[in-house]
Amino acid sequence: IQLANFDTSSRVILGFGSACSTIITEPLAEIETNEVPRAIVGLLTDILARKHIKSDEATFTIGYERLIQLYNNIDDCFLRLEAWKTIFTRIT
Repeated sequence: IQLANFDTSSRVILGFGSACSTIITEPLAEIETNEVPRAIVGLLTDILARKHIKSDEATFTIGYERLIQLYNNIDDCFLRLEAWKTIFTRIT
């Protein structure tokens, strides 16, 4: 989420709906209707789907073009900071 908002704001939204809608329908609608499609955090609000995944998991859906932009921002973003390197060792 931080990287998706690194070069601009309002690039990530929380999807409200079924697992299918937050993983497929809403991201496709973003691509079709918004000049700058937002990424969507999903799989949090579907009670029936939540019981099948770990409590600390969610989905993050982003368009391919935006993914390439994020990749191109890596050298200038927080991922190069010493603080992130410390956090990274904790989660890997």
